[in-house]
Amino acid sequence: MNLIFVYGTLRSSGGNSGLLREARFLSSAKTADRYALYVEGIPYAVEEKGESSIVGELWEVDDDTFRRIDLLEGHPRWYVRKLILIVLDDTNDTVMAWIYFNPSPRGSIRKSGDYFEQ
Repeated sequence: MNLIFVYGTLRSSGGNSGLLREARFLSSAKTADRYALYVEGIPYAVEEKGESSIVGELWEVDDDTFRRIDLLEGHPRWYVRKLILIVLDDTNDTVMAWIYFNPSPRGSIRKSGDYFEQ
């Protein structure tokens, strides 16, 4: 099994959340470090240090779901998957999980770190 941190359209309320229908939701979460989150229709997490943690969800996915998400994200040509430290909202525990960064962000910075918050 693989732990994946999702912050955009794969979140429960996002348009691509159906890809996680066979996955196990673990917790609402955020990145332990601060990163830049840009938004132009879709979110672009950037590995550069930003103003806030990125807000999202932690999921446990099987290998098939992981491959489908890689395809959606265009890994490694569009988004690049990396392991980072994630903080769980319910327990404040930390875990290592995969996140998708984009090296060529578009749009404006979302200072809150939450794709769904204006």
